[in-house]
Amino acid sequence: VLLAREQGLANFSIVSNQVTVPAAVRALLDAPETRLDAFIAPGHVSLVTGSRPYGFMAADYGKPVVISGFEPTDLLQATLMILRQQREGRCTVENQYRRAVAPDGNPRA
Repeated sequence: VLLAREQGLANFSIVSNQVTVPAAVRALLDAPETRLDAFIAPGHVSLVTGSRPYGFMAADYGKPVVISGFEPTDLLQATLMILRQQREGRCTVENQYRRAVAPDGNPRA
């Protein structure tokens, strides 16, 4: 972009349409017609971002969040973890997919 500007190129442009999971979730939760009790967060996204970006969902909206892998046993365990949070009256971010997702994600990605 800087080089194109320096060279005075008029036919060069970049359109960046980056949508992040937190922004999309915030839009859902702010909509009055939305009735969601909890979230299973995507493991493949969380592998890059880590678990921290989901904190607002529990803290600001009172929604349990569990990061999960995609295997059937991952999803069953994530569902069980959400049910336990609800039964215990907790709203936190838990990481079922610990074998792949670190709290700070993958900075190199």
